[in-house]
Amino acid sequence: MNGRTAPAHLNPTDPMAVAGTAVDDLHTTGPLRRELSRTARSALYLLLDLPLTVAAFCVAAIGVSGSLSILLAPLLLPGTGMALRALARVERGALGGLLGIRTEEPPYPAPLRDARDLREHVLHPQLWLDVVWALVGFLASLLTFTLVVTSGGLALSGVTAPLWLPFLRRLDGYRSSAEDLFGTGGFWPDLLVNLGLGAAGALLLWAVCRWIAPVQGHAAAVLLSGRATQDNLAASRRAHRASQQAELSGLQRLERDLHDGPQQQLVRLQMDLARARAAVDADPQRAGRMLDDASRLTRDTLGELRQLSRGIAPPVLVDRGLVEAVRERAASHPLPVAVTGRLGRRLPEHLETALYYAASEALANAAKHADAQHVRVSIGQRDGWAGLTVADDGRGGADPASGHGLAGLAQRLEGVYGRLTVDSPVGGPTRITAEVPLP
Repeated sequence: MNGRTAPAHLNPTDPMAVAGTAVDDLHTTGPLRRELSRTARSALYLLLDLPLTVAAFCVAAIGVSGSLSILLAPLLLPGTGMALRALARVERGALGGLLGIRTEEPPYPAPLRDARDLREHVLHPQLWLDVVWALVGFLASLLTFTLVVTSGGLALSGVTAPLWLPFLRRLDGYRSSAEDLFGTGGFWPDLLVNLGLGAAGALLLWAVCRWIAPVQGHAAAVLLSGRATQDNLAASRRAHRASQQAELSGLQRLERDLHDGPQQQLVRLQMDLARARAAVDADPQRAGRMLDDASRLTRDTLGELRQLSRGIAPPVLVDRGLVEAVRERAASHPLPVAVTGRLGRRLPEHLETALYYAASEALANAAKHADAQHVRVSIGQRDGWAGLTVADDGRGGADPASGHGLAGLAQRLEGVYGRLTVDSPVGGPTRITAEVPLP
C-alpha cells in the first residue's frame, strides 16, 4: 500500500475507478510520467469501452426492436431500461476513474408497478438518451478500439524488433521490408524500417489517446449525465432566486416591524422623558410617575426587539450549535416545549442558521395561531439529510399559501437546497418539518 486515497468523486467499489487509480499510481512527478499516465488511462478506457458498448448495443437493439410489439413492450422496456441504467453506471465510473470526467447519475423513472407507469417509462428522456449512447457509443468504440489495437501493435512491434527480427530473417520465405521499400535489404535496414513503423504507431496511439479519447468520453458524459447537469443548474438558479427573495422579504418585514413597533415606542419614550424632565421642579411626583411609565415602556421595547431578533442567529448557535440554540429559544416560549434528539456533528453555519430560523418561526406560529397546549421539537438526521420537526397539539390548518411566515420559511430553506413539509389538517395536530442536505 502506498497510502494514497482515491479522489472523493470516485466509487471505490467500481472496477473502472479502481483500474484508473491503479494506472494513475504509475505517475509520481514530471511531465513525461504525467503524459504516460494519462495516455495509459485513456488507452485502457478505449479498450474496455468496446465490450461495454457492445453489451449496451445488444440490450438496446433487442429491447427497442422487441418493444415494437404491443405484447412484448411491457416486458422488454422495463428490463431494457434497468440493464442500460446499470451499463451506463459502469460507463460513468470509467469516465471518472480513467478519464477524470466527473459525471452525475440523472433522474430515472420509478420502478414499473402497473400499466399506468409504462407510459412514463416509454417517454422518459433518459431512457432514450441511454439508447442513443448505446448505438453511437458502439460505433465510436469500434473505431477507437481498432485504432488503439493497430497503433499499439505497431508500437509494440517496433520496440521489440531487435528481439524477433533476427529469428524472422532465418525463416524461409522471409521478405525484407527495407528491400521492398528502398531496394536495399539487410538486418539494419529492416530494423530501421520496423523502428520507424513502431514510432509512427506510438505517435498515432498518443494522438488517439490525447485527443480522440476525451472527445468520446465527453460525448458519452453529455448523453449519460447531461440531464443531471441541467437539473442541478436549474436547482442552483432556483435556490439562488429563493435565497435572494427570502433575504429581501426578511429585510422588508424587519423594517416594517421596527417602524411599527420599537421605533414608535422609542419616539414616545423620548417625549415622555422630555416631559418628565420639564416636570421635575414643578411636580416631582408626576415626574416620578412619568419615569416609571418610561421604564416600563423601555422593558416592553426591549422585549419586542428580542422577538424581532428571533430569526437572527444568536451567539449560542455559533458557540454551542443548533440543539442548544433551539433549547434556549424553547425556554423563552410561552408554551411548554420539549426538545429531543441531537446531531452527530456540527453543520455549516448557513445550514444551522436556516434550521434555527425554521424552528423559531414554527414555535412563533404555535404560540400565535395554533391555540396549542404543548409543543415538541425533534432534531436528527437520516438518509443524507439533517432536520427538525416542530409538532403541536393545536387546531391545525396551517398552510404556507395563507401566510403565517411559512412561505418565507420555505423560500429560505430552498435557498440552501432544503425543503419544508407542512402536515396540518384542520383540527390538528400540526407537524412542520424543515430539512437541509448534509454536506
